[in-house]
Amino acid sequence: FAVVPFQYVGARAPDPAAEPASVGLYDALKRWDGLRLASDASIQEALQRRPAHAMLIDDVTRLARSVRAGRVVWGRVLAQRDSIVVRAALYDAVTGESLREVAQTVPATDGGGALRGLDYPALVTGLLRAPKAGAISAHPDRGTTSYAAWRAFERGAIALAHWDVEAAMPALDSAVAADPAYPQ
Repeated sequence: FAVVPFQYVGARAPDPAAEPASVGLYDALKRWDGLRLASDASIQEALQRRPAHAMLIDDVTRLARSVRAGRVVWGRVLAQRDSIVVRAALYDAVTGESLREVAQTVPATDGGGALRGLDYPALVTGLLRAPKAGAISAHPDRGTTSYAAWRAFERGAIALAHWDVEAAMPALDSAVAADPAYPQ
């Protein structure tokens, strides 16, 4: 996974090295053991090598591939009169396909610190969560930092949602093997 600095609409973009939305998402992604994440330093280095112009999805996916990432998180910060909307999207870095998008809105603040009020772990959970995985648990990411355990649990949850118990049991067993303390 690579996290690329977000675009800003309606407000001046901060320095890409300290862009708060991407930094917040990067920090929230780092909490997951076993999730391979391109370093923020490698992203900054790749950004410095590219021409200085507005980035399009092709530029973002090319940058992600240059740091050997198969998935890329990128988005937009939209400053409105009284609120700030952050839209984060997960893309396949090879095809450019949008895999998932999540958004959060926070009240705008005079000091410019509104983005500190975002729930970055919830944004990451929304981006990484498999569709239809919440059938047996509203919060399958809680109680573990093991990405492998969470993904295995989601596979089991999806199988159970389809009443495929034979597929669910080994997936849930894998979740327990990856993190025996995982309460789900």
